[in-house]
Amino acid sequence: MVTLLCLETPGLHLGPGVPGSKAVIDFVNGYATIDEGDPLFAEKVSWVGSFGCPTIRVLDEGEVPAGDPSAEGCPVCGKTFASKRQVDGHILGAHRNQ
Repeated sequence: MVTLLCLETPGLHLGPGVPGSKAVIDFVNGYATIDEGDPLFAEKVSWVGSFGCPTIRVLDEGEVPAGDPSAEGCPVCGKTFASKRQVDGHILGAHRNQ
């Protein structure tokens, strides 16, 4: 699963279909997920950066918004995660050679 975050439009419905349909990414409280097994996965990912679309971030596994009271920050890049363990895993994977 790919987790998306849109703080600008937390109730966004992105795509050509109606809210709740398979041809739409529905954001709830700023979050949405896309299953990599979804036949429309590649198409949906292309919508994320389309012209006129609000800012949407693809979150790393375990990443949470910086405003989350339980957030733990990565000292290298500043991304925030739900736990210190997830920060450590992120550092090992993303910043191993830095």
